[in-house]
Amino acid sequence: MPVLRTSGEGGKPAWRFYAPLSLPAGGAELASAVLHHTVWITPSDGHVHPAPCTRPSTCSGATAGVTGPASRGRRRALLDDLDATMNLREHRKVPKGLTALFNEEHKRGSELARSTLLHARMTLPRTH
Repeated sequence: MPVLRTSGEGGKPAWRFYAPLSLPAGGAELASAVLHHTVWITPSDGHVHPAPCTRPSTCSGATAGVTGPASRGRRRALLDDLDATMNLREHRKVPKGLTALFNEEHKRGSELARSTLLHARMTLPRTH
């Protein structure tokens, strides 16, 4: 994957790279999602990959890949099939509990385990 080191916010180094459209599953399943500038996917095979993106606007910024209907749909699809390529029309099928989980404030570097993601997918969000 091509990578470029640039000056980021406040002069700190920033890494820029192309995100994949899908992941090489090789029989692995999604083990967790780490929320750190972008969403990093850790499959059960121990590798780490940036979450797949379908367009630049879903992959940039401090919360890249965390919010927005396309990115939530991508995580739903990855729970079932790690090498799934996201279809932007799929965002309407995202379970409300998974949407609520990714809409919560998370500390940078938070890791959401597969069990947390699966539980959120099966749970209706609480109303206040």
